[in-house]
Amino acid sequence: MRIQLATLFFVMSIAATISSAATVSFSGTARPPYAGFVALGTFKPGFNPSSIYAIYHDPGGNLLGFYGPMVADGYFRPLASGPSSGPNFSGVADTTSVAGQPVWLVLFDQDPDSSLFSVICSGTGAAWLAPAAAESSSLDCNSADVFVLGSGGSGSPLSLQILPFPDPSSGAVLLLAGMAALLPGRPRRAPPV
Repeated sequence: MRIQLATLFFVMSIAATISSAATVSFSGTARPPYAGFVALGTFKPGFNPSSIYAIYHDPGGNLLGFYGPMVADGYFRPLASGPSSGPNFSGVADTTSVAGQPVWLVLFDQDPDSSLFSVICSGTGAAWLAPAAAESSSLDCNSADVFVLGSGGSGSPLSLQILPFPDPSSGAVLLLAGMAALLPGRPRRAPPV
């Protein structure tokens, strides 16, 4: 009898935990280049998403491969993420641990570490706040009106923006210019005598 009561209590506590989960069902569309990776999440409280470039650019001013370090550093907390293809994307995020915080959408044209195009956006509407426990909500990502990267929204498909690269002062550009200078040019005629 005691084992049955303990089992019943355990099952009831799991059911209560599952029923108290908060979720956001999100969907949207993007213009080409289409999203190859989608993440919905929150930024660490107090972190200004507009500072991503200042924190993660390389010495040449290139902003490539920043997603992994941004997550590892704890600045962005993905609640749902994964691959996507075509103009439409969707997912469901568990927002139980971040109730009331703004949610942000991050899109890349391919794997985040090798991507050249991205959108980082959110919105000022109530749908862009994570719901309280045991609530669920729907988010039309095309309602975004706050952009760190990319554009669109306000009812239109999202447009991925090319990531800042390469800065003319970056080593890669200088190396290419140096190599071009070393290549033999057209043969020159000797001046007339």
